[in-house]
Amino acid sequence: SLSAINRDTVVFLFINGAHHVHHLILPALYFARIQDRYRTILISGSKANSAIIRKTWKILDRPDCDFFELPKPLRYWIPNYKHKLFPPPYVHWERIQKYIRHAAAVVSTSHEAKNYFQKYKITGPELIYKFHGVGTRDYSFEQGLNQFDLLLVPGMYYFERLVNQLTLDQKSIQIVGHPKFEWQDLMCARQPILFKNNKPIFYYNPHWDTKLSSFVNWSKPILHFFYNNKDYNLIFAPHPLLKHFSKRKKIDFNYSDFQAENILVDLDGVYGIDGTYCDIADVYIGDVSGIVTEWISRKPRPCVFINAHAHDWIQDSSYESWSCGVVIEDVSDLETVLKSSLGKNKYVNLQENFSARMIYQGKQSASEQTAKYIKEFLYSRHKSK
Repeated sequence: SLSAINRDTVVFLFINGAHHVHHLILPALYFARIQDRYRTILISGSKANSAIIRKTWKILDRPDCDFFELPKPLRYWIPNYKHKLFPPPYVHWERIQKYIRHAAAVVSTSHEAKNYFQKYKITGPELIYKFHGVGTRDYSFEQGLNQFDLLLVPGMYYFERLVNQLTLDQKSIQIVGHPKFEWQDLMCARQPILFKNNKPIFYYNPHWDTKLSSFVNWSKPILHFFYNNKDYNLIFAPHPLLKHFSKRKKIDFNYSDFQAENILVDLDGVYGIDGTYCDIADVYIGDVSGIVTEWISRKPRPCVFINAHAHDWIQDSSYESWSCGVVIEDVSDLETVLKSSLGKNKYVNLQENFSARMIYQGKQSASEQTAKYIKEFLYSRHKSK
């Protein structure tokens, strides 16, 4: 049981959405494999998370670790309760805080973990943050990150910005790469056939935050274009949190008027979060999502960015990814830009340079590197104590 958590255990949290799991599951299992000083405990917050965890655990020949799936609170058994896809993390923190305070360390992919440590006055465990995204928004570099004992970041871009913007101690940051890519290569060997043709595939992936996203004002015009242009395929796959918050945000998800063989609407499926769509499509359409970094890093390809809120973005570091493609602000330009995007990718060099800064890709496995840094950090900290 969770009551067995003590100073000889390291807890890896998987209590956020399933889009977090791929970033940490391989490092967690490798950690269990490369050391025997600490017991490795994985805590899942949903059946979707558990499915990914179990599948990966089996593929890796079942490393020795403990696994707990937290039961849903009774109210979340009500169909469509609050239209949430999964119980929010704070529901799970209420339950686990009394147990994890006794751990040697807690590893999380959410920078909100520090807030719960503070709320519940948890001071014993080391707190480790594994970045789950590869975006450039200020959101990823908030001041509170200095409350983590160790930050595991994807690339040099994050290291430099954290040191310069937050004046963090360089020793508290380690560059590890992007374990999600290794998960994709290991688990997604076969690409599904999504369309019954070989026509170009566009991937529309708007961000979940409606204050920044193009979703509200641009989704219908984009669907109209592809409905009327059957020479192109569209994967319409917003960030799953858009559906998760749909009731609160009063978002319309009725797309019955756009059913067509060349349009795939996926509001919360696995292919949007496991990287499958990124690998299959030919042109990316988005706004501020960090997924574009994964898109470019897997293979440089055309990008179309929608400046839905007329933001003055050129000098804004949060929008640095937009230098890797065409930026449009007017819906009237949509058809011309989408059709021309299938030509030669003029941004290859910019995309390759951007990718190299954002995601470190060394000879060593990013997942194994992450596990090794966690091990070395804990051994050194606990030896000094």
